[in-house]
Amino acid sequence: MPRRSELDVLHAMLYSISQGYSSKSSLMKNAGLGAKQLQEYLEYTFKKDIVDEKDGRLVLTEKGRKVLEELEKISELQAEIAMRLSVLQEIIEGEEN
Repeated sequence: MPRRSELDVLHAMLYSISQGYSSKSSLMKNAGLGAKQLQEYLEYTFKKDIVDEKDGRLVLTEKGRKVLEELEKISELQAEIAMRLSVLQEIIEGEEN
């Protein structure tokens, strides 16, 4: 399995929090993060005011919701690019003159 980019990890983490996986253990499992990796990303997102902790549960801040929204758009664009590259490859490989 290829290594995920930092944006992919951040996206998985924020999406998981938005879906209610708000304890550290459930977030680790759902976002596919190890304990050290989770801690690093939590420190970063707390510092950048993307994630907050309320009553022992992780929540997205307003800024965090905006970041997640943009990450969703990027993910959609990546999927579109991958599909178009596949079509292009089929055109190039499939048409012999």
